[in-house]
Amino acid sequence: MTVERSSAQHRGSAVELERSGLENDQLDGLVARVHRVLVEDPDPPAIKGRMWALGLYKSVVLVLLLRQNPVQEAAAELFGVSQAVSVRAFADRRTALRVGCAAQ
Repeated sequence: MTVERSSAQHRGSAVELERSGLENDQLDGLVARVHRVLVEDPDPPAIKGRMWALGLYKSVVLVLLLRQNPVQEAAAELFGVSQAVSVRAFADRRTALRVGCAAQ
């Protein structure tokens, strides 16, 4: 089985592709390799039962987006700081928040 270039309805938006950090051909190659790992090479195949609701292409894009931690990026943008500052603020206050919540 070969992975054909996905139609527009199966592909992510241009914004998703841009945020993935890969060019079209790079992303297509990655999806083909993931397909081979999940479906073609294993015995038995790694995918059991129903395929993902998103499909393979969008699932790969989703993983690439989540690796970049969009929540941290959004929080940083919301408060007008860098992602690094938002991560440090979270790490510094997380323990205090946990203790404070447990004290109720």
